This record gives sequence, C-alpha cells and structure tokens, in this order.
Amino acid sequence: MLPAGGAVNRGMGGATTGTAIEAIGSMYWNPATITSLRGNEMAFGFEGVY
Repeated sequence: MLPAGGAVNRGMGGATTGTAIEAIGSMYWNPATITSLRGNEMAFGFEGVY
C-alpha cells in the first residue's frame, strides 16, 4: 500500500511531496502548496482497504 493522498500522487509513487499537482495530494502532503494551484478544482476521493 502506498502512503500517498490522491490518485496522481499514488500513480507517481508518492514522488510529489513538494509539488502542487492536485488539491487532494497537496492537502495531504503540504497544505502550503495550495497557494500555487491555478484555477478552481473540486475533488472527491474514496480509498477502500481490502
């Protein structure tokens, strides 16, 4: 199981710690990166544990 928030971060193996690619990953790793996101974004997420 990869310890990352968001689909983009999981797809990149958690390598997006300091970058703002998507809102969910930014809020999980570093909330200060939200200021560098452009435009509006709405995100919904669900993670099931099997």
